[in-house]
Amino acid sequence: MAIDATYSDDLYTFTGGPAHAELTRFSGKTDTITCEVRIVWRQDPVRTVHGPARWNLLADRTLSGIARACAEQTSWEPDVWVRFLTEIREAAINRYREGDPLIPLAEIEATKHRWLLPPILEHGGVTILAAPGGSFKSLIGLSAAVAVAGGTSRAFESGPRNRYGVAYLDWEADHGTFAARARALGEELPANIYYRREVLPLVQTADELARSFAKRNIGMVVIDSKGVAAGGSVKEDDAVLGLFAAIRRLGVESALVLDHVTKRAMTGRDTATPFGSVYAINAARMVWVGSQPVSLHDGMRVVYKLTKANNMRVGKRIAWDVTFDEEDGNWRHVSVRPADPDAVVDVDSFTDADRLAALIVAEGPMTTAAAADRLGKSDSSVRAMVSRYKDRFERMSDHRIVVLDPDDLPDAF
Repeated sequence: MAIDATYSDDLYTFTGGPAHAELTRFSGKTDTITCEVRIVWRQDPVRTVHGPARWNLLADRTLSGIARACAEQTSWEPDVWVRFLTEIREAAINRYREGDPLIPLAEIEATKHRWLLPPILEHGGVTILAAPGGSFKSLIGLSAAVAVAGGTSRAFESGPRNRYGVAYLDWEADHGTFAARARALGEELPANIYYRREVLPLVQTADELARSFAKRNIGMVVIDSKGVAAGGSVKEDDAVLGLFAAIRRLGVESALVLDHVTKRAMTGRDTATPFGSVYAINAARMVWVGSQPVSLHDGMRVVYKLTKANNMRVGKRIAWDVTFDEEDGNWRHVSVRPADPDAVVDVDSFTDADRLAALIVAEGPMTTAAAADRLGKSDSSVRAMVSRYKDRFERMSDHRIVVLDPDDLPDAF
């Protein structure tokens, strides 16, 4: 049987006579290769005769079942369908296992523009922005979208190196809530920012979204947030790896993924990292982890620290001041501005204990020696402070200090 085949990153199509098959959403393990299959019969009336449904390409029983189902709805006998399905199965397995071809490194063109939106977002790959709830991740993500789509944003001192359409995929809010937040931001909203309220996991919608993105020249996506977008327990490696594979299928240049941290990290008892599987860190290009916001006179300040990077040293810190006017519980105006991350604890009206608590909340647990260095104090004075204020601080078994109640900071800024 003569079969015409075409292959893209995650869509294989096969046409033989009146039968047309589309295979997508591939997933492989040690003993299985599965995909989503849809089979169309192209004789009048043109119709789908199977799927979309999962197909284990290594299981003969599944192939026989699909053949029988298609034969019941078409003029082909089951044995003809078996031949057609066997040929496309073998071709799909070979193509999937083959992967990308080997290319001489000398022939590969080097990336010219490393940064998309410095210093937070590189050109290519996935960046994770993880922080406790209430750390303004969505506002920062929206501000990044405004910058990349429109060429500027008051939240970033440097504009984007390239401009693209941006899609904001939202599993947490709804159209009305997000539109109110966007208008309160006070930025001019470019026409090439697109919003979509999401319900299904990204692995189920990535292919349809990729086609829509291509039509609209969308080069950046914001995913809000990782846990629900993954569609499974983010403690499981497969769920996280599946999410990153789905992001690649979108065909965008860069993705900004908003994420949460563990409850123990929020209280300073664990190092703050993105919640769940370690692959959330390993598979990302950059990971920024935010602290609990610190109160200002007219708003809040949040500090993010670079904890993972492929192309630069970790440890860089960035900060934003977020101010807002409220009326009847709704934001009328919100401002997101760059801030000095080191200024969080440099406030004259803080007591030394307040400044120590603010430092630990902003940067995470640390030894008394490290805290003394940051505060300009002696190690012995910080040790005495921790001993004196046992209701505020605790020394862990590894000698680092934690704050017992991160919310117990004065509104002293």
